[in-house]
Amino acid sequence: MLGKVSRCVICSLSPRSAMRQERVRQLAKRLGNESVYPPMYRLLDKLPLCVACMEAKLPFQVGPQCLVCGRVMMNTPDERCTDCQRYADGHLLQNRSMMAYQEWGKEVIRQLKYRGDEHLSAMLATLLAIGYYRYYSHIPFRIVTNVPLHPSRLRERGFDQAALLAKHFAESVNLSYFPLLRRVKNTDKLSKQAGRFARYQSMHNAFAPCEEWASRTWKAAPHILIIDDIYTTGSTLRACASAIHSLPSLSQASIRSLTLFR
Repeated sequence: MLGKVSRCVICSLSPRSAMRQERVRQLAKRLGNESVYPPMYRLLDKLPLCVACMEAKLPFQVGPQCLVCGRVMMNTPDERCTDCQRYADGHLLQNRSMMAYQEWGKEVIRQLKYRGDEHLSAMLATLLAIGYYRYYSHIPFRIVTNVPLHPSRLRERGFDQAALLAKHFAESVNLSYFPLLRRVKNTDKLSKQAGRFARYQSMHNAFAPCEEWASRTWKAAPHILIIDDIYTTGSTLRACASAIHSLPSLSQASIRSLTLFR
């Protein structure tokens, strides 16, 4: 995927140094336990970032998190955030996100969506793989899928960034990718919708299973992982999980999601 990189993709300095190696070791130990240290170290080490950019541009989520959506929750005895207490519907069991959505995240997502940089998508898929080993390596996922674009937006953009990420991610962690879903409602961007309830309503019946999977049978109710770039309110991912559960063969599937940012 990433191969040998001689320059940091952000600042163009050399990404290799003794200081960087120590930083990678520290991060691998902090983000994962002993059982996942080897793949965690390998993935962090292959990121095309110098030590300064790795420290400044990767705001990894730290601290206690909501059991459902992964929101960092400080100074509260609750295990679930108020949004999950109000909106969780049982379709999406859990979400985990790698990083806080700050300025670098906004810029890199803009570049991915509107430039379609293959090298950038490989780097972001590597970050998702780090998230998988951090949060989900104990779960035997059978299926990796993604939040799909509406056909009209796909025509405008020319590619589906979430599908690109999901395919790269599945390959890097040796899981199977299936495009289970299609988007049947062309909703406004969530950033243009006022309030969580409006977003929740707009996503109702926005997705449907792809017809090719309607007759597919699975030996047992599988664990499914949905990939997307950003977790905002969770409305999109919950709608995807609901659509997957509408397939008789997947009605009992355990569905989780993994995103880069929230």
